[in-house]
Amino acid sequence: MSGYVRMHKVETDSTNVWAQQLISAGQAVDKLLLTTDFQTRGKGLDSNTWQSKPGENLLFSLVVKPVNCEPSGQFVITQAVSLGILHAIAAFLPGADLKIKWPNDIYIGNQKLCGMLIANAIVGQTMAWTTIGIGLNVNQIHFDAHVPNPISMAVFQAKVLTAIWCCIPLSMK
Repeated sequence: MSGYVRMHKVETDSTNVWAQQLISAGQAVDKLLLTTDFQTRGKGLDSNTWQSKPGENLLFSLVVKPVNCEPSGQFVITQAVSLGILHAIAAFLPGADLKIKWPNDIYIGNQKLCGMLIANAIVGQTMAWTTIGIGLNVNQIHFDAHVPNPISMAVFQAKVLTAIWCCIPLSMK
């Protein structure tokens, strides 16, 4: 991420909350990448939370100052982020039935792989800051029972390998 300043915490409540705290304190800079290994209170849309095992997934927020972006253009940012994340994931999971569940989720089939939370700070008629929080399930295998339809990249790849293995004749195994 050329030009980005990275800050990392082993554990934080939420990278989006951390970003908002930096913005409020006047300590945020344009092109700031906040990463963590674990969020104790990961945020989702509305009152939803993001659940993740420590060190198994990508958990980060980007803080940027949109240039020449009026408040009416907020959804364009959401579209660009969602499409960018979708295409990045597709490069690692060829053949996956990836789709965007607007406004903030990436699914494989009917299972949630990635969640995004985008918050905009508006001052007057301009967007002063945009915080883009992303949780991407990468290596997590076991999920809490109350989390609906989760999947990770590792689980998807294991399913693909199992399907391929099952199609190989016994004489070739």
